[in-house]
Amino acid sequence: MPNYDLKCSDCGENFSVFVSIKEKDKLTCPKCGSKSLTQEYKNVRVGKTGSRRRCRGFT
Repeated sequence: MPNYDLKCSDCGENFSVFVSIKEKDKLTCPKCGSKSLTQEYKNVRVGKTGSRRRCRGFT
């Protein structure tokens, strides 16, 4: 299940939730109860877990 960083368009509350993709559309703001939410992209993980390769730039 993915972790979503969301922001309420009505009250401005920022929050994170860990839910399935099917449940994402049912979410409401924990502060005001609004369904007007936008997804924010804060933490992006790139690469394989446990990989020892390092990016050395372009040659």
